[in-house]
Amino acid sequence: SIADIVIVMKRETSVEEINEVLSKEAASERYQGILGVTNEPLVSSDIVGNAHASLVDLEMTQVVAGDLVKVMTWYDNEWGFTHQMIRQALEVLDNMAVAS
Repeated sequence: SIADIVIVMKRETSVEEINEVLSKEAASERYQGILGVTNEPLVSSDIVGNAHASLVDLEMTQVVAGDLVKVMTWYDNEWGFTHQMIRQALEVLDNMAVAS
């Protein structure tokens, strides 16, 4: 599946700035395995089996009139969802073990 996300920014921005922020966050420890980015041209079948909650298609990012941002992000609504649920369950169990 693909999500079409539209955001009105408080200030003007650019495609390059948006893609840089998304790429930086995807590479961060916080979003490792959750958020991914790609510059490859994709179709929905390319995403089957991808475990990320969201794979941003950087080639499809748009900025209109300086402050209207459109980001397209792919996800496998079966495999990706299941992977993220397992990741979250393991995190909860880990937190419970630390609290004990």
